[in-house]
Amino acid sequence: MSRQLFVSANPQCRDGRPGLYRVSAEALHGSGGTLALTAAADLGKPHGIGLDVERRELAVIDHAERDSDHQSIVRRFLIADDGSLTAAGTYGYVRNANDVVADGAGGVYVTQNLEATSILGQLWELARKETLGRVHRLPPAGDCAPGPTAAPKPAVVADDLSFANGITRRDDHLYVAETRAARIAVFEGALAGNLRRVGHIALPGQPDNLTLDPEGHRLLAALLPDPDSLMLALFRLRGEAGIPSAAVAVPLADAPPDALFGDPGGQVISGATVAVVADGLLVLGSVVAPTLAVCPLAPPAPPPPPVPPVSR
Repeated sequence: MSRQLFVSANPQCRDGRPGLYRVSAEALHGSGGTLALTAAADLGKPHGIGLDVERRELAVIDHAERDSDHQSIVRRFLIADDGSLTAAGTYGYVRNANDVVADGAGGVYVTQNLEATSILGQLWELARKETLGRVHRLPPAGDCAPGPTAAPKPAVVADDLSFANGITRRDDHLYVAETRAARIAVFEGALAGNLRRVGHIALPGQPDNLTLDPEGHRLLAALLPDPDSLMLALFRLRGEAGIPSAAVAVPLADAPPDALFGDPGGQVISGATVAVVADGLLVLGSVVAPTLAVCPLAPPAPPPPPVPPVSR
């Protein structure tokens, strides 16, 4: 099976075609400034995506199919050897669904960032710093796409989260970005679905999407140094260029985050919302930028030398 990077694109009335795209990991090298993406699936409003490497499946939140209660469908695709996708049913629906990750048993975990469904209600929640974010668990996908009333009901497995955003899993641990609290919530019990919050990781900024490095030793988080500018750009109340970007790597061995990328002027990429490591390169994407940024990945900082004993 070829190594593929999947990209969810939703121009939101901007130039461009919404859908899922893919690019081989090898193509990231020597792209000469132009990275050719291959259309993988034609979706109206794709959002968060989650890759299940073992099952060769891709879960995709699609806001194009949303009911009056803002419940969005979570679709399932099978991945062929060449990276092409085949639709294979749905997992169900989740209100205000944001991001998705495989649960290790054929189902998925989905974050819900806000409770309100109207724009004014959501802005009120954000202004009051409400902690109404949740994590839902959906069972393995069915072969058909029933409406929200007939689909399996999601189980709430975690709540009281401050804008639950990006999500990823490493074995029995689940990691959820609490964007408005500038931290990552850490849960155990992910394989059985009985989540227990065991702590959090403080970050030097508000995290958006979360990924794991290929070795599974570090969490990668795109940070929002200026979240208000990104929000204004999403509502078309300011231009999309020049929004600061940053990304950090968080070792899963009780160490502080390492800076991976910094672009205070948003010149390389404006408002980066996701960071992925592939083939020794750092790839960044943004909900307001029409391009991906591909950068050399700096090696991890070496540990400090041991302090020599003090002679007395």
